[in-house]
This record gives sequence, structure tokens and C-alpha cells, in this order.
Amino acid sequence: MAQAEIAYRYLSGTGVTVDERQAFHWFQRAAAEEYAPAQAALAYLFLNGRGAQRDEQEALRWLSRAAQHGFAPAQADLGFWYARGFVVQRDSKEALRWIRRAAEQDFSPAEFLLGTMYETGFASSRDPVEAGRWYRKAAEAGYAAAQTNLGILYERGDGVSKDLAEAARWYKRAAEQGDGSGCANLARIYANGVGVKTDYESAYFWTIAAQYRESAMADPLPQSFVQGLSQRIPESERARVAAEAQDWIRAHPLPAPEQRFVNALAAVSGLSAGRVAP
Repeated sequence: MAQAEIAYRYLSGTGVTVDERQAFHWFQRAAAEEYAPAQAALAYLFLNGRGAQRDEQEALRWLSRAAQHGFAPAQADLGFWYARGFVVQRDSKEALRWIRRAAEQDFSPAEFLLGTMYETGFASSRDPVEAGRWYRKAAEAGYAAAQTNLGILYERGDGVSKDLAEAARWYKRAAEQGDGSGCANLARIYANGVGVKTDYESAYFWTIAAQYRESAMADPLPQSFVQGLSQRIPESERARVAAEAQDWIRAHPLPAPEQRFVNALAAVSGLSAGRVAP
């Protein structure tokens, strides 16, 4: 819808000066016409107090309307809110219901969330086979966090046949997309020769990459691992590998805080122009 596209341009500064009030105005007009992506975007603006006063209940109202229209990103977000008890009362069954509805539309973030729910037994008994099935769907679609978690299942033999080479393959795919946990797991298996030939230089490279992404990781690499690894590589080689890692980091920059907000809104509205295994 043209109104929503105009709103997104005002929010992102695409071809116009950034103006959050104008963005809110145009999203509101599109939402009133029952355009689900705009309803989801409006919910996010209310939630963050952007373009209007922060109002969690209005955010919930618009997100729920978008979800009821069958908009998968809104369904996944609403399910996540129920899972966390955020704005709504915590309800694992409602969380599972909404996340499943989004996952059944091939929405990769929801497939990943559903996989984690089955892996942990969040809303029912633990089922690593189902977890692996949903992780695989998201992983094959290129969703990096699911690639990492699928690798963990293969490394452990949890719900799938243990296959260290397959674990390494999925960690590598996740790491190459810049997933912090994928980088950390790839560093670990290169250092320990798990599913791959031991390669301390590659381990050091991915350790540096993982440290760059550490803020987004649930379980960063322990400092003892980093120190022990650096001692295994001659100083001259450490400098070369570190320089190569810095080149990789420059090619995979983290978004600035303001851009993260725009990216997040784009993800929830569809309007865009982790962990380490023991």
C-alpha cells in the first residue's frame, strides 16, 4: 500500500528527511484501512514511543489486529510477547499457538522460535526431533540462528543422528553470515578438531569475529579459551590472521543504533525497501 511505503520512507529517510511524526501519520492511515503490515509497524512505533507517545496497550491492540489478519511477522511477535510475558500475561500455550501459525506460513524467524520451544520443552514436553525439523526449515532458508542451533543438535546427536561434519557445515554457514554464536562454535570446533581438521589459525580468525558479535550472544567464548588459543599461534601469524579478521569485520558491520530500529521495524512490518554448545 502506497501510504505505508510513504511512512517507511519518512522513517528511514529514503528520499526524504526523516520525520517520525509523518511516518506515524501515514502508517496510521494505512492501518485504519486494515493493512496488516502497517498495523504491525504502528504497534512498533507505539511500543517505542516513536512519532507518538509510548503506549504499550495501543501497541498490543495493533499487533493483535495484524496477527488476526494472518500477518506472519505480527503473529510471531505476538507469540514472543506471550512467551516472555511482555505487555500480556505470560501464556505458553498462546505463545505456541501464534508462533506455530507464523511458522506454518514459512516465516523463518517463527520456524526458529518454534524449534527452540520444542528443544527446550517450553510449551509442551521436550521434542528434539520436532526441534530439528523446524530448525532445518529455517536453516535451509538461510536463517543464521537456526543454522547454529541445528549444528548444535548434530554435534550432540540430539534429535538427529550425531554427525560432527554436518555440525561443522551448519556452524560455518551461520558464521559466514555474521552470526555471533555460529562464529564462536566454528572457532571452538577448529580449535578442538571437532568435525574438521584442527586449525588454530581458523579458530583464531573466528574467535575475533565472535568477539565482535559478542553483545548479541547468550554465551560468549570464555577468556581462557581466547588466551589459550593465541598462545598456540606464532606472533607473526597472529598479526596476519587478526588483520584478515578485521577485514572480515569491516565487510560485516553492525548497524548503527538508529538503523537497528529501522531494521527491526522493517522486519516486523515487512516493509523494508544465540548460544555456544558446551
